[in-house]
Amino acid sequence: MGKTTFKPNDRVKRVFGGGCVGTVQEVRAEVSVSSEPKREVGYIIVVLWDNGTLSSFSPDGLVAV
Repeated sequence: MGKTTFKPNDRVKRVFGGGCVGTVQEVRAEVSVSSEPKREVGYIIVVLWDNGTLSSFSPDGLVAV
């Protein structure tokens, strides 16, 4: 994975399904550990939904509002 366009305080919703809108709280970068010299970086987007629920998503699962 490359970079992500999401940043804290962005308003987002899920790509599939209904539901409420939320605010990005944190963007976490995670590095995979492998035996190869090349390491892949993935991102986890932490979202606080308007209903008070806190969830983590991959950037592919969210769309900016």
